[in-house]
Amino acid sequence: NELPLLVFGTSDFNRRFYPMGVCLISSDESSETFKIFFRGIQVWTSIINNQAYTISHVMRDGAAGITGAMCELPLARRLMCWAHVVRKVRAHGTLIKNKDKFLLVEQDIMQLQLSFSDQIFVTAANLMINKWKLDKDLEKFTDYFEQQWLTVLSFWYEGACILTPSTNNGLESLNGRIKQHYTMRHKLPLSAFLQTAERMVKDWSIQNEQTPFATHITYKDDLNLEAVECVKKVDKTQILQLTTLNFVQRNFHQKIKK
Repeated sequence: NELPLLVFGTSDFNRRFYPMGVCLISSDESSETFKIFFRGIQVWTSIINNQAYTISHVMRDGAAGITGAMCELPLARRLMCWAHVVRKVRAHGTLIKNKDKFLLVEQDIMQLQLSFSDQIFVTAANLMINKWKLDKDLEKFTDYFEQQWLTVLSFWYEGACILTPSTNNGLESLNGRIKQHYTMRHKLPLSAFLQTAERMVKDWSIQNEQTPFATHITYKDDLNLEAVECVKKVDKTQILQLTTLNFVQRNFHQKIKK
């Protein structure tokens, strides 16, 4: 059939994606379609779980339909997949004729993505844009980046949602498995697809039971040792304390001396 398939789910604290269900969209992927979906999913999940279900964050690519439907979730933050940001930025790299200059700009963006709070991101982004504006060769790219990634879709940095995935790679991987193991990359008639979808959702339920939803982060056993070794290599005079628990290293883009 030609109907778009919408797969939705959530991620646990170990960043594992848990599919919750699928929807066949009978119209296009417009804002109105996603508004109906956002209203519906909160009702469906609340009934199934016997408790209120509130969506706090929505992660996807830059689809305008999702962005336009966020008015249905006034308390939710519309996250942007970091991997998609990188691809789009590189596709617009042609706006900078000098390749070496683009590589420096790309490095700035990579560092900006590591911002671990809204305040740091906004401050760093302003400083970055002001720096770019000093170079006429960056004018077109600066206008593009400021409009698209600092105004329309700005929540693509780590601090936009702490302890959550910064990409929707888990969902993309699941979509690949659906095509490989269930539809065999064929467009199925509606009746056949509904049977396949039922089997697929049942398989997901079994898999989710076998891998319980993580409500806290599971660290690798050797992570503490790695952290200690990393700290030993850092120039402590370059570490600034921002808050009681937050520190930042100046010149952190430079390689740590071994």
